Amino acid sequence: MADRWGTTSAAAPSAAGSDDDTKRSNGIDPSLFYKKRRNGNAEQTHAEKQLKQLLSEASRNEVVQQRKEYSTTQNIQRDVYNDVTSLNTFPLQDLALSFLEELQIINEEPPRASKIQKTCSSIPRDKVLWSMEPRIFAEETSATGKRKYVVGHLGRFIQQYWRERDPRSRHCYELIREGNPCRMYFDLEFCKLSNPQLCSTESEMLMTEFIHELCCEFDIMYDIKIDRSCIVDLDSTTEKKFSRHLIVHLPNQQLFADARLAGVFAKTFVGRLAHELSIGTLVQRRQALAKYLFVNQKPANSNSTASNRETCFVDLGVYTRNRLFRILGSTKFGKPSAAALRIAAANEFPFPEGFDNSKFYHVDKKIDLKDSNERDLDSFRKALSWDAHADALVATLVVPANTSKIKFNIIDGPTLDELSNAKLNTSASEARRSTISSKRNISSTRNSSGHSPMPKLDNYFLATLGRREGPQGKIRAWSIECVTSTAETPSAYFLTYQMCENRWCEFISRSHRSNNIMWTIDLVNLMCWQQCHDPDCRQAGFRGRQVQLNLPEDVKTEVEDFVLEQEIATLDEKKVLNERVAEESERDLDFGDEDFDKELCNIKV
Repeated sequence: MADRWGTTSAAAPSAAGSDDDTKRSNGIDPSLFYKKRRNGNAEQTHAEKQLKQLLSEASRNEVVQQRKEYSTTQNIQRDVYNDVTSLNTFPLQDLALSFLEELQIINEEPPRASKIQKTCSSIPRDKVLWSMEPRIFAEETSATGKRKYVVGHLGRFIQQYWRERDPRSRHCYELIREGNPCRMYFDLEFCKLSNPQLCSTESEMLMTEFIHELCCEFDIMYDIKIDRSCIVDLDSTTEKKFSRHLIVHLPNQQLFADARLAGVFAKTFVGRLAHELSIGTLVQRRQALAKYLFVNQKPANSNSTASNRETCFVDLGVYTRNRLFRILGSTKFGKPSAAALRIAAANEFPFPEGFDNSKFYHVDKKIDLKDSNERDLDSFRKALSWDAHADALVATLVVPANTSKIKFNIIDGPTLDELSNAKLNTSASEARRSTISSKRNISSTRNSSGHSPMPKLDNYFLATLGRREGPQGKIRAWSIECVTSTAETPSAYFLTYQMCENRWCEFISRSHRSNNIMWTIDLVNLMCWQQCHDPDCRQAGFRGRQVQLNLPEDVKTEVEDFVLEQEIATLDEKKVLNERVAEESERDLDFGDEDFDKELCNIKV
């Protein structure tokens, strides 16, 4: 047995290579077993990742395809639009206006060729960015004021202005063509160096009070109610100059017939403010406006910081024919980008959502269709869309878009019925009184034509002062302002005649060439004085010497009756009655019935 086991154990190594015997396995190492299992999990995770990546890639490719289709559609539409529209430049304004008239004629004609009609139908006409309306703009090309004129379809200009033009080379102006309906607009400015007292706080207060008075003026003149949210407030103020543009959006698509009539409104409005400033009523309710309606002019010497001459901070020279008015995002030639006409910080007009001053300098980079950072199709469309830019620019134009197609309501002055029925206590003046907060109650009529409520006074004035130092003048309009009494001051009534045909001015001792004069009569003290609408006279704060009126008895009686009627009309009957009852009660207590008092004493408690 021992030999057997020994033989077997000794022979085992020598038989290692034998075919009959096989080497026995010692099993699988445990570490290898677990390692294999881990590799299996890794393979499974890798497969999941691959699946997710494939799905993500498919989704991404779908979005890229949608982007490509959308971008291709837009490019096709833009190519079609460019084929049927034009944008040309001219060195002279007359040539530009002639070409504009040709475009307007072509634009009114229906498309003749079926191909053009078919391609035009693919253009989204409901968006202003694709507008087919012919318009004219001017581009400043040098610091000397040299310009070239750009004529073409509105959408084509907007596309070129925002997307293709370098933001540093935007020096464009809207041409407010003669005879075109337009919005009310203002250019407000003054030299900061000449008016150091007008800090930013005072300037904003001045703007606020001016806008409030403007809203009152529309309420008085046309019974139109607006607030600051209806007014586009644009700012191009620099360190040296305060500059603001206001464009008024009236309700119900109301426009002025043209820039000339807008200028008449502006001059009447500023004339009313200057008149109230001269008689001391403006300061009662608008202290900043009364203080800074007239500001120091820019000094002739650039080294000087003061000026002795004054000027109105409202530029009344921007209402001439074919006037140029700077547009949103543009600077004057040679000025830095910081001086661009931008949205003012105090603006309350609602611009398109997401549009602000930062959009002026948006660089038009080509968007990668495969960009993985922006997978949302809506985000991609918004990135390619310039509709907000177009809508914002059109909202700041003086002449609205599509004036040739949309029926606007034209404002050209009060109606004949309004003029004939004008009285002191009209609903408009009551609305204004409710708007104004002051210690004294102020009311006035609107400017009215025909005879005033005192025709005898009208005739007497025309026969005397109406022909002073010149031809026989006429009264083109009149207005009456009433300052009702307070505890400190009695009532005052002022009748103002707006004259024509006699322009003789006491300040310059000659007749003005184009500016009319006005006379103001103090109906209580029977004194009068002359003023005028000439800018130089207003800058000097001119008010003529007071002239005593020696009225005939019948004219004097007419004036006294008018004043008495107004005192009665403004009398508070309830207040007077209550005061009378209080006086009677006090008199009864002081001077009672003696018998009644005696009987009271006999009453036993």
